[in-house]
Amino acid sequence: MNLVENKLTVNVLNDIRASVGWMRLDIKQLQVSLDNTFYALEIVEDNKTVATGRIVGDGAFYLSIVDVIVHSDYQNRGLGKFVVNHLIEKVRENMKANDYPRCTINIVAAANKKGFYEKLGFIDIQEENTGTGMQLCLVR
Repeated sequence: MNLVENKLTVNVLNDIRASVGWMRLDIKQLQVSLDNTFYALEIVEDNKTVATGRIVGDGAFYLSIVDVIVHSDYQNRGLGKFVVNHLIEKVRENMKANDYPRCTINIVAAANKKGFYEKLGFIDIQEENTGTGMQLCLVR
């Protein structure tokens, strides 16, 4: 398997989304999203993307991990854990390179993946000092 950095395309991302039953996203809007990605990762085997992950955000204080997807044929092999740990390491590298003392990484976990992310060090932000994670999805 090969690790490919910052080459993720609209078609590849939509295809891997479809492989796990997620809806395909609008191509124009997804291209803008990819163009504004801080860092993107693909794991490729036999010219097929089998896992993805991206970091989006301001590049300094707040970053979010998104699109952590492992193709349905490749799940339960540790690829998701590898992707998330690699993305976290990229944030650490950015902090060191820019002498940033602190950075918050956010993630919105799929309903059944909370435990997976907790094992990787993420905490449920429904805590007294941080409040709760919330989302507003606008559809026109």
